[in-house]
Amino acid sequence: RWVGEYTTTSVRDILQMRWEKMPGPDNLIHMGDAYCRVDPVHGQGMTNAAMEAVKLREELAAGKGVGKQTMAHFYEITKVPFLVNAVEGRAHPLTTGWKPAGDWLMRWWLHKCVRAASRDTYIYYHLLRFIHGFGWTGMMRPYILLHVLFS
Repeated sequence: RWVGEYTTTSVRDILQMRWEKMPGPDNLIHMGDAYCRVDPVHGQGMTNAAMEAVKLREELAAGKGVGKQTMAHFYEITKVPFLVNAVEGRAHPLTTGWKPAGDWLMRWWLHKCVRAASRDTYIYYHLLRFIHGFGWTGMMRPYILLHVLFS
């Protein structure tokens, strides 16, 4: 059923704020897009926010105080998805701004991973886990490394 006209959107900036390193109250939590804003095209923002919510719940259930230490855990959750976003965002030649060191190599490797994943569900599964921040070690398995390298 047709709902209405389509719209387009653009993301001016992707950013990861390291609030835990900035001066301010220790009992203030920033989560979701307030902590790490990524391009919605990749579908990682909701995953990041959900994983941050789970971490916050764990800390509250353990009776730990929440604050800057909790947000340091958020960094661990969001660092890989943010880096993937930064690398892919630099693919367009007119993109300006911060550029990760070695982004051309990471972009080359990601594109090889995507090509291999289009033919192999095992690689596809681990690539999605990596892109959404569930661990990069799965992508370092010998089977995946060989198939990606020679794809």
